[in-house]
Amino acid sequence: FLTDNGEQVLVDVEAKTNREITEHIKKILGKSKETLEKEERERKKLSHPATFGPKKYHLRECMCEIEGQVPCPAFVPLPKEMRGKYKSAMKNEA
Repeated sequence: FLTDNGEQVLVDVEAKTNREITEHIKKILGKSKETLEKEERERKKLSHPATFGPKKYHLRECMCEIEGQVPCPAFVPLPKEMRGKYKSAMKNEA
């Protein structure tokens, strides 16, 4: 085998099955199991339905896209009692 940088790798394949050969090559040239498991955990963590952020990394861009949440103030104005100015005005009156 030749790697990307031109290095030659010799593999003894005599009396080995195709699975043994594949596993041996993965072990020599591939990533370690720990690295693969870590990458899989990262992928699962980002694709978790409870996370939100840029579409490139998450399933949802905004929390308002989750059913049952308060609509996004960018599209639907919040009720007065949920606004900071209204709350502080009510505290000052009391």
